[in-house]
Amino acid sequence: MQYREVLKVHNSVKADSSITDILGDAFLLNENPIYRKIRQEALKIGVQFSEADAPYLLLPFNQLDRIVVQKKVPFVPSGRMATEIEGKHPGVFDLTEMPLPESYHLHESAHVIAENCCSNLKAITNEEKILKSILCESFANTVDALACGYAETEIHKVFIKHNCYMSPTTKIAEKIDRVRSSLGEAIVFQVVFISYVYANFLREEVPKELIEKWAGGNAKAQKEVRSLSQIGQQLDPLFRLQTTQNYFKLLGFKGDVQDLLDFDFLKLLRREDFSEAIKAMSKVLQT
Repeated sequence: MQYREVLKVHNSVKADSSITDILGDAFLLNENPIYRKIRQEALKIGVQFSEADAPYLLLPFNQLDRIVVQKKVPFVPSGRMATEIEGKHPGVFDLTEMPLPESYHLHESAHVIAENCCSNLKAITNEEKILKSILCESFANTVDALACGYAETEIHKVFIKHNCYMSPTTKIAEKIDRVRSSLGEAIVFQVVFISYVYANFLREEVPKELIEKWAGGNAKAQKEVRSLSQIGQQLDPLFRLQTTQNYFKLLGFKGDVQDLLDFDFLKLLRREDFSEAIKAMSKVLQT
């Protein structure tokens, strides 16, 4: 798709709280309910958006704590960059030949929101701190996935791809839609969220017992839920291992990552403050 085609849509849409420098921001606020809910909740809890600085662009992972504490979410001004390029070279470039840099403000916003949802959570032991960090990362993963699930048109896919870590696919959108239609939004959140929790704990798959709990005795629903519950496994295993290991080092944890993750996190999840934090995350995304 050519820059001029993308910018034509980008410039034709207006929305409250939109940021003009972000490619497709107003479009996504109008057309993507997950993107819109995250922006609304972020602003509600005091998040400020600013253009990404060099430390974030060079090593975004290292800036997560600063983003969460200061509630200042960086964005990449791809909309402004595309406008400048198109202005100098009208009708010359398209996104395939010269891709624009992506902005991950949706994911970072979700991290700040997740931290806010965990405000009453008591994380004292290493296991509690590890579980909290994985819950926050899994919520951000879930937000990316569910936002991609609403991208049906080509332009919607272009805009959401440039503003989150995931690339939208028809297959994932169909899986989300089937479970949403049969079991509702709350179950979709639970399935996708827990799928990422298991993936971030480097576990292979969501247990059969949980799938049956979500889907009940309906064989068709179980099949659809099982298919959706594999979404977390699409995270690259090596990336998951390295990312988790490096993040734990930043948090001050020592030792092998497999050993650090080797505890009964499901038991801990049943504790009231953890379950309430997850409920608060789910509530953010419900209509």
